[in-house]
Amino acid sequence: MFSSVLLFTFLALATLIYSQSLTGDRILIVLPSLNSKKNYSELFKILRDSNYKISLKTNKDKELKLVEFHEKTYDHAIFLCSDCNNVITQSIYFVVEYGAFLNKDIIVDFVKAGGNLVFAFDENISAVNRRIATEFGIKFQPKNSVLVDHTNYLQGDSQNNSDRSTIIAKNISENKYILSRDQNTKTEIYYKGIGHTISRESQLITPILKNSITACSVKVGDNENIKEKSSSDVLEGANLNLISVFQAKNNARVAFLGSTEMISDKFLTLKTSTNAYGNTNLLTDLIKWTFHERGVLKASEISHHKTGESEELSNYQVKDEIEYSVKLSQYVDGKWEAFDADDVQLEVRMIDPYIRTYLERVDLENSDSSLYKKNFILPDKYGVFKFNINYKRHGLSRLELIKVIPIHPLRHDEFPRFLSQAYPYYTSSILLLVGFLIFTAAGIFSSAFSKVVKTKAN
Repeated sequence: MFSSVLLFTFLALATLIYSQSLTGDRILIVLPSLNSKKNYSELFKILRDSNYKISLKTNKDKELKLVEFHEKTYDHAIFLCSDCNNVITQSIYFVVEYGAFLNKDIIVDFVKAGGNLVFAFDENISAVNRRIATEFGIKFQPKNSVLVDHTNYLQGDSQNNSDRSTIIAKNISENKYILSRDQNTKTEIYYKGIGHTISRESQLITPILKNSITACSVKVGDNENIKEKSSSDVLEGANLNLISVFQAKNNARVAFLGSTEMISDKFLTLKTSTNAYGNTNLLTDLIKWTFHERGVLKASEISHHKTGESEELSNYQVKDEIEYSVKLSQYVDGKWEAFDADDVQLEVRMIDPYIRTYLERVDLENSDSSLYKKNFILPDKYGVFKFNINYKRHGLSRLELIKVIPIHPLRHDEFPRFLSQAYPYYTSSILLLVGFLIFTAAGIFSSAFSKVVKTKAN
């Protein structure tokens, strides 16, 4: 009896201390040196509050590995080493990478394996970090560039912000799946670093924090001579991004920040206006989203059957009336909730879609999911069809549900006896027969026909 109670207590405690991430709790944090960890105690606190297991390593650590024997050694990684740049000589070539077991290709493989990453850079961004960002469609500004803003900047710190490079960013995304910020809440994000641009062709990148229209990017020390520079020398306005996130097709997530200071203790402890959305809120939301603590969709109980029935058939007949339904849930801050959307679309397709329709949402009482269903008539076309839901939205994991359903034609004895389209042909056939009978009768019973018969008889 006592052992059973002890076991139950142990399991309950294990549940309480388990991380809220759906993809694991192992985090690697790469630093330029172990002494720099004192600058990120607030970041570590946020991670420990979510019960992550933290491993700290420098970029020159010989045990710095993300993938070993084609398996991930960590579930997530945070890189706070903007200027890390090891040059390794191989034959006549120089290879730029983090270490002996960590380079650009390994980081890409880590993402392909489902790993999640956070990169924080500054104006001293190294060549290897720039190449890594380029792999994900993000191009950072040249080295020794800095953002300055002579309108929205941190005041009262003239000694450390005489160049007004500590800006107050307010142009933040309204994506509710990534950020928990209320639209009516004031935003005050302290930022000191560089900006970046994103590939216009990429549909996998979502800008989170954009540059304000009053800020611009210049070379360090040149902010006093901005008016003398041409427009090609100065990048300004909202065409620069400060924070962007990337979600791969396998739902692995990567966040890029152009500032290491914005997540340091110095900036996370700066006072903001009352109830303002600040650096701590933004960092917490970014970590939760990147590490799959929110914005994850799940589908369950996918079913299809004839209307009025409950049995799911392996095939259907043309023009059958079908009811398709699926339950959708969204993972938010460690728990599953009913997903609310009005744009979930179902396609019935064979190469091309024959039916494309929106599913209707039905609320379920005391349930962590919402029911989406639709009644429709199958096309008058037989073949092998796909019932396909391909739901892709910025901030949410990709949801693709495919059911392969054969649709067969009518059997020979199931066709209707008379077709309404053939009524004109039926009528013409009947009129032809009636006309033949009339002309035959008229000829037989006419007097001329009788005289011919008598003459032949005589």
